[in-house]
Amino acid sequence: MPDISLFYGDEDFLIDEEIGSLKKKYSELNVERIDGSREDMGRIISALTSVPMLGGERLVVIDNLEYDDKEEGELFDAVKGLSKNVKAVFASYSGIDKRKKFYKLIEGIGEAREFKRFSQWEQDKALAWIVNRVKVYGKKISGKAANMLIDIVGLGLRMLDKEIEKIATFIGERGTIEEGDVSRLASSGEADSFALSNAVRNKNVKEAMESLERLFRDNEDPHMIIGMLASLYRMLLQVKCLEMEGMNQNEIAGKLRAKPFFVRKCMERTASFSREELIKNIRLLHEADLKMKSGYSPKLTLEMLVPQLCNG
Repeated sequence: MPDISLFYGDEDFLIDEEIGSLKKKYSELNVERIDGSREDMGRIISALTSVPMLGGERLVVIDNLEYDDKEEGELFDAVKGLSKNVKAVFASYSGIDKRKKFYKLIEGIGEAREFKRFSQWEQDKALAWIVNRVKVYGKKISGKAANMLIDIVGLGLRMLDKEIEKIATFIGERGTIEEGDVSRLASSGEADSFALSNAVRNKNVKEAMESLERLFRDNEDPHMIIGMLASLYRMLLQVKCLEMEGMNQNEIAGKLRAKPFFVRKCMERTASFSREELIKNIRLLHEADLKMKSGYSPKLTLEMLVPQLCNG
């Protein structure tokens, strides 16, 4: 590790994980963490320039550093004159202006590392991360389960880690996380919404009605269910139209700013729908929404609507 580092980016989980890994290399008494947005500049400079009193090396972590023009010179001198046996990490949990003097200073005498969230087109990297993260909890995960986890939770690593830990705990001694585990355990409302959208996309009336019943049991907002289904059919319609223009999966995902995995799932089903059928289903959803707003029973309205959507 260089004597001085700058960790920055929008994936705070990776920054914290890297800092946690570094801290394990030092005695707890030789680690100092400072909130750079609150602490006095004098304390920050003292931490950077003081010799470790207990011997050995010391790690100083400064989060979200803020300073004004008057403090800049003294801060820069302290960074350039870092005390012997002190390793310093500046952590910025957001983007950073690479034109600024501070970035150029760190880049010149140490290292500047960016920790970025996985982009929508980096599905394979996200899946590899999930597989490795599951191993941390002593488990394995099937490919279908990993894909479903991304579809439900998204690409934020902190949320993915939280769900992986929860599922790994719930399955107990069993060694592999399966698709059914993710469907049942990844925050029930979202999982059942996913199951409902997947069932109507596949025109599976039985599964769709079972998923709808679970959503009612969890007291999900009927208007949320309508909105979710409307978004699905709008996406299917857009994907179908762009397919007809000759676009491939990645081009469609880029055009619609959607997850490539979700686009692929839509493309697998668009052949089952005509353009007119998709437009009709969007109209049925609009009519159902108006009925509920006019006082019709939401439960009865949705129970009549879902079979219509599945049966075309």
